[in-house]
Amino acid sequence: SLLGLASFTYFYVMNQATAVSFFKGVRALIIFVGLFISAIYGYQTTNSIFYQDTVSEDNVGSISHVKFKQVTSIKAFEEALADANAEGKTVMLDLYADWCAACKEFEKYTFSDQAVIDALSNTVWMQIDLTDNNPDNLAFQEYFSVLGLPTILFFDKSGQELSSARVTGFMKASTFEQHVTRIF
Repeated sequence: SLLGLASFTYFYVMNQATAVSFFKGVRALIIFVGLFISAIYGYQTTNSIFYQDTVSEDNVGSISHVKFKQVTSIKAFEEALADANAEGKTVMLDLYADWCAACKEFEKYTFSDQAVIDALSNTVWMQIDLTDNNPDNLAFQEYFSVLGLPTILFFDKSGQELSSARVTGFMKASTFEQHVTRIF
């Protein structure tokens, strides 16, 4: 990273001394991209060295929340929704993907919070894994008009989506708990 930053800075200085031309602009673009990539690489390297996650392998199991009922298709979801409604329960559907950092933050910080668990005590927690772009997942996203992840959908006791309560993006536990309390 340091070698890249130093080299591209040198190239930048040398490029400034040249006459204005099309190729000077091309060189400037290449230098900018090189500086940017070097900076990102340096950030990622130092971040992985100095960042210590509060979850170590020793305490991974200590983070707990209600287990999600996994659904894999629209049909499976509709059946699970009908079962939950027959029991007089509401439904929270978490649209999750392994590549979604905010989805993992929800699991780690929000869904494990006791106030959130209590607020959703009469709710069936469902989740669909949208990591892969398979036909079922794409159909699911299209069916619910999902634009990005994380997205959390809420359904009342009659199976109707509470579209105004939809959550897109990360929410801290206290904010999420207040949101859930207002809708249910």
